Amino acid sequence: MQETSLDFEKEIINYLSSINCRKLFLIDACHSGAGSSDYATSQLSGERMNQLAGGQKGLSLMMSCRANEFSYEDDQWQNGAFTQAMLHTIEQFTRRVPGIDLNQDGALDIKELYTHLEKEVPKLVQTKRPKPQTTQQPLLVADPLSAPIVLFQLPKNK
Repeated sequence: MQETSLDFEKEIINYLSSINCRKLFLIDACHSGAGSSDYATSQLSGERMNQLAGGQKGLSLMMSCRANEFSYEDDQWQNGAFTQAMLHTIEQFTRRVPGIDLNQDGALDIKELYTHLEKEVPKLVQTKRPKPQTTQQPLLVADPLSAPIVLFQLPKNK
């Protein structure tokens, strides 16, 4: 693990903390919800990630899975399940498929994206063969008091 992993707090968050802007980290990796090198003792609720994000103003994190889960890939998807579901959601949003833009404001924000991913990723993982060893449930850590980060804005209809 030490040779193939990053210490998220030391090598990412602390390094970028001096940049004065809102930050969104998308992490598609096994055990990504742990947020520490000792994922076995991390809370499944994302407590460690909440601590990391809470100490950084303007930091939001979206992880592909919980601390005890794998982040599955499949040749059929040509991506991880999290990335595949994200691409599909964005594509549906650009085609204005109902149910993606929850508040119908013409914008896709991280909370709307997450709402869709938390349903779609587990469904996609269940189609994987052989049957996965664990579930895969994305995790979002975002400041509940700040406005959601808008990822995409549709052009206004004329």
